[in-house]
Amino acid sequence: ATKEVAVATGFSYRYYRLKDYTGDFVIKQWRLFSGSGQTGTDISATLTSSTANASYPASRVRDNDYNSAAILEGSDSWVKLDLGGSPTTLQSMQIKMTYTYLDRGKFEGSNTGAFSGEETVLIDGPAGGWGIDADTATDSDGAYAIG
Repeated sequence: ATKEVAVATGFSYRYYRLKDYTGDFVIKQWRLFSGSGQTGTDISATLTSSTANASYPASRVRDNDYNSAAILEGSDSWVKLDLGGSPTTLQSMQIKMTYTYLDRGKFEGSNTGAFSGEETVLIDGPAGGWGIDADTATDSDGAYAIG
């Protein structure tokens, strides 16, 4: 079953980034949607860059294969999506992970894509922003529904 995570939505940035501060962040899929409850258009069009392990590339978070995963290694690892010049407002997203806890990551937005201080931290996992904790965060399939 998918674990519901209640956080604010309605963001409209060109770039979004998931960032991990603890080590390995294993992401199977990452989807952003124009409608609430993971409905509407999948707006997570272009994966631009990441710090993924070359054997487990970040492109796997967008390959529609829930059996493959991108592995972001080391502290300050991340994966970034570019929604293009006229981004659609983000109303919900889905993240499917293994071997880690979502509460250890941050979700950030930027209009420049630099993520060098101009970004906005939209959800701060280490500060409890996901509304879940490390002891109870993962469920049987590692799926999280946000918004």
